[in-house]
Amino acid sequence: MRLVGKEAAPYYEVRRGDTLARIAARFGTSVAALEAWNAIENPNEIRVGQRLRVVPPHGKDQRMAKKVRKVTHIVQKGDTLWALAERYAVPISALKAWNGIRHHNLIKAGQRIVIYLPHGNFQP
Repeated sequence: MRLVGKEAAPYYEVRRGDTLARIAARFGTSVAALEAWNAIENPNEIRVGQRLRVVPPHGKDQRMAKKVRKVTHIVQKGDTLWALAERYAVPISALKAWNGIRHHNLIKAGQRIVIYLPHGNFQP
C-alpha cells in the first residue's frame, strides 16, 4: 500500500490475480465497501494497474459503515459455497476470502460463514 494524492488517502494498485474479495480481505473491509468507495458497478471487472481506494473517503466513515451489513450464516447439512453465493448474491471468491477458505468444497455443518452485504440487498 502506498499513499497517493493531496489527502494521502491510501490506495491499492490491482495486481494480476487480484479480486475485490481478496483485496477486501487484505485490507479488512468488504467488497460492498470497495465498490461504493470506487464506484464499481461490476466487481468482476477490475483491471491490473487500476488504483482502488481501500479506506473510506475522509469524513464518510460512518455513512460507509452503515451501507455494509455483516451477516453470519451457520452452515447446514447440504449447504455449499455455490448455494450460499447464489442465496446471498455474492461471488464464491468473496465467501472464500472473507472466511479464509482455500478449497470451495471444505465447509461443514455448524461452521460459521461471514458474509458482507450492502444494506437492503438481502432479507433472510
